[in-house]
Amino acid sequence: MTLPIKGEKPGVLLPLQFNDAQTRLREAAEKQRAAGQPVRLIVLKSRKHGVSTFSEATLFGLVQNHPNRNALVCAHDADASDELFKMVQLFNTHLPPEEVKEQDYTSKKQIVYSAPHNSEFIVQTAGKLNLARAYTVHYLHGSEVAFWPNAEQSLLSALNAVPDDPDTIVILESTANGEGGAFHDAWNVAVDHQAKHPGSQEGYIPIFLSWLDHPKYSMPVPKNYESILDETEKALVRDHGATREQLYWRRWCIKNKCGNSVDKFNQEYPATPGDAFLLSGRPAIPADVIRVHRGQIKQSPTPKYCQLEWVEGNRKQVNPIYFETPEGTEGCWEIYQEPVDGWDYAIGADVALGELSDRNDHLSELDWSVTAVMERQQLRTVAQYVGRPSPAELAVEMEKAHTYYNQAFMANETNAHGYSTLERLLADGYAQWLGQREAHVDNMAAIDPAKYGYTSTSDKMQRYRLVNDWIEAARGNGPEKTRIICHSKRLADEEAVFETDSKGWMHHKAGKKYHDDALFAWFIAYHVHRTCPRQRAYVQAPMRPIEYGKSTGSYMRDGGVDDMIAELEEPQGEEVLEAS
Repeated sequence: MTLPIKGEKPGVLLPLQFNDAQTRLREAAEKQRAAGQPVRLIVLKSRKHGVSTFSEATLFGLVQNHPNRNALVCAHDADASDELFKMVQLFNTHLPPEEVKEQDYTSKKQIVYSAPHNSEFIVQTAGKLNLARAYTVHYLHGSEVAFWPNAEQSLLSALNAVPDDPDTIVILESTANGEGGAFHDAWNVAVDHQAKHPGSQEGYIPIFLSWLDHPKYSMPVPKNYESILDETEKALVRDHGATREQLYWRRWCIKNKCGNSVDKFNQEYPATPGDAFLLSGRPAIPADVIRVHRGQIKQSPTPKYCQLEWVEGNRKQVNPIYFETPEGTEGCWEIYQEPVDGWDYAIGADVALGELSDRNDHLSELDWSVTAVMERQQLRTVAQYVGRPSPAELAVEMEKAHTYYNQAFMANETNAHGYSTLERLLADGYAQWLGQREAHVDNMAAIDPAKYGYTSTSDKMQRYRLVNDWIEAARGNGPEKTRIICHSKRLADEEAVFETDSKGWMHHKAGKKYHDDALFAWFIAYHVHRTCPRQRAYVQAPMRPIEYGKSTGSYMRDGGVDDMIAELEEPQGEEVLEAS
């Protein structure tokens, strides 16, 4: 059966011939079918590869030629649904006369064949929680799944309408819409399965279509055109074999189709799956920060897991009780660096409110209480506690971390439950170690409890301040002039799903398992570092490890050194240290 498709010239119809990307999809489907498996493809793509054309042509051909089969196409919005069904109508209208089958019903979104054929082709707009629940679907195409509203529930319903037998097809495809979400999760599952079982034909086959795979994303380079390649272009040549013609098209596209924005080009035309997710959507934490932190995690020491325990009831000494890595890391401490004599630390805590990670899904996870410990010499994330203790129990975890990490200054978010945590800290005598919101930073023993802790992060101005300070420090543009060093995978994962919505409010992506609890604990820890002075005993010690080659004095909120340094007989300035 030959199907028509609109050509590039207006008013011209051409026989459909698969391009390179469509041929890849067909070969992947045939290979899966030959292995006796149902066809399951998940496609991450840049723009205009013709994945929808391939899908609609394949599904229409199957429904047209096989009786008692149902095909369902789901697009992310009504306009896209209309366009996809117009394509199906085009196929249907231009069938050769001998292949036309009688139809009982044809509408804007449905073709119903007469008996005895009895097949159906349906196009719907995604968004219904019970999508396709009333159907048996043999062939399913999910278009732009990353942009579906209620994607998790809609996909669950639609996929369970498809039988598991080998004569069924599911094609899920999308351009990326940031990290997190049902499509991103499904892609990761497929990629992980292929990594563990190379060449397996079971489950979803992940297929990535880069802009470099598209033959039309190339232009002849004009005569006498000379230009030095930037670092990104050099990487495209080195890592992906990009040609001069492809690089010239990229420059042309950035200038003429992407508002001269490299970020917009990267969003529409990613070169790698990582770029596709990281550079798309509305991330509140910039991609360059997340990329650096993920790179640091790959070089991080293996975390140790422990409980911090008082030594025989002595609240002046804490020992870690280490154990093998648990199945989950909740309810215990994750240690990347044990305390170093002479160094000082800052502690921040986000106190759980018992909220759902997705307020619209009663099955989603509750939020977590997180305590974060930051080493202040290098801004290194050295320890993290994640659990669901009571507010008072969380205060005790903070107290133990304070003692273990050289009497670190600390603060928790003073939300509804956070006040209970704060009251326990004050009752236990830790007032002098608590960061304050309003008092002068050197006055650490004020009586007014309202001045302790960090005001609720539900305040928009405070939230923006925390986020922007973190971004600047992560880029090395804070007063310390050194980058935050990330060891916590949970922290980097939460950075990646922290987004800005259409109203400008920054929060974690909606979903059953997305959180920002660790993120705000680390935000507050960095705020404690910025606003609390260094301690006298620790100011006298080297502020950086020997191997970094120099030692600097400490700094306060606006940079410079602490006032306490002036009291020392030999104030600590910058000095060169020999490497040990």
